[in-house]
Amino acid sequence: MTPEFSIVIPAYNVEAYLGNTLKSLDRQTCRDFEVILVDDGSTDGTGAICDDYAAARDGVRVIHQSNRGLSGARNSGLGIAEGEFVIFLDGDDTFQDDAIDIFREGIEICPDASLVGAGYHNVSPEEIFSQSKRSHTCRIYDDVRNLQNEFLRRRTVVLAPGTAYRRQWMADNELHFRTMPFSEDIFFIWTALTHAHAAVYMDTEIYNYLQRPGSIMHSVKTDSLIEAYSAYKGLERQLYSSLRVSQTVKCFLKARWVLGALHTASRRGFDRGEFSDLMAALDGEANMQTLRCFPDFRVRLLARVCTASPKLFKHLLKWR
Repeated sequence: MTPEFSIVIPAYNVEAYLGNTLKSLDRQTCRDFEVILVDDGSTDGTGAICDDYAAARDGVRVIHQSNRGLSGARNSGLGIAEGEFVIFLDGDDTFQDDAIDIFREGIEICPDASLVGAGYHNVSPEEIFSQSKRSHTCRIYDDVRNLQNEFLRRRTVVLAPGTAYRRQWMADNELHFRTMPFSEDIFFIWTALTHAHAAVYMDTEIYNYLQRPGSIMHSVKTDSLIEAYSAYKGLERQLYSSLRVSQTVKCFLKARWVLGALHTASRRGFDRGEFSDLMAALDGEANMQTLRCFPDFRVRLLARVCTASPKLFKHLLKWR
């Protein structure tokens, strides 16, 4: 019998965390799912944990592959998924006990939804199973351009993991994760949102996002940001003529991403020279000029400060 959900878990050297991730699946109140574990060339005990888990349970498959990175691992799992919907869960994060039930509720509310998003909260290793904020409200987006605008303005956060995607819709639109050294999740979400026919967002924090030293999000290099910028320039060109994309997104997506990249650089301790070089490589001045017309005041203010005083701009971003 085909499961309703396929849960794809990319796992690379997460021996210390994967047990909790899998325990959160065992605790689910809804059981209509298969699990696909992708051991992405791990050099610790991750692969053995995957095999032991699969051997003890039905509906679990394991892929062992040479290291292809997070995007490559997710794509491998997606390639063999059989569920009507696919959910990605990173190998060091966990779900709240009713996560799958909440996704199912969103699908029942909007049967035509291409994707169902939900809230998340950051947790430490000691808080990995802590109860999150609960809510019984949701938002339906018959016109996904409204969700695009909310995502652009950071008013609604959609995670690449922790979102349920209709598998056939992904196949029809050739949606997959692009291998990028930085911002691959956000790039995927933008690609998904600009192809979606309808969407639902459940206002409940069901994804436990583990904050730990040494994770991908805690390291970034200038070359990675520059390479990602090239991808976003290409995305901007692709979206320009699409009727499914809001005019606000067409105008500001790339520039808003640049502001976020500069924020990341400032928080990661780039010195004055490195930050100046990055500004030049990301066409910082031109993009900040674009943001001077952005819908939100705080963004417009940061853009104006950037063109007037890059030094002050860097300090504002660091503490923002």
